[in-house]
Amino acid sequence: MKLARGVGVAAVVVCALTACGSGEDSDDARSAAASSVNAAMDDAKSAVFVAAYRGAFAGLAEGRSDDDITSVLQETCVDLESSAEPQDVQDEIKSRSENNGTEPTDNQARQIYEMAKVACP
Repeated sequence: MKLARGVGVAAVVVCALTACGSGEDSDDARSAAASSVNAAMDDAKSAVFVAAYRGAFAGLAEGRSDDDITSVLQETCVDLESSAEPQDVQDEIKSRSENNGTEPTDNQARQIYEMAKVACP
């Protein structure tokens, strides 16, 4: 709810800033507002990833904070940005997602990989 409200507020700010003013100050304001919107969208994608991860992989998520699960996403995004091979990324996902001796199966690692591809900025 807070996230949706934040995205809505950021969108209103962008609309207001693009309607007001002109020139360099207006361009700077638009750029700052766009950055805020992008950050809100990244936060929204992370929140969706965390919720989907918790829903699909309860055993891997049990006892883990949202920040822990978000770090799985963030580190996977870094791997994806570096154009690592999918199997290598999935192997890393398996070790990142290990929780109290429970490691994701190959299929689960592949699912997490696909979720991360969508959620990465």
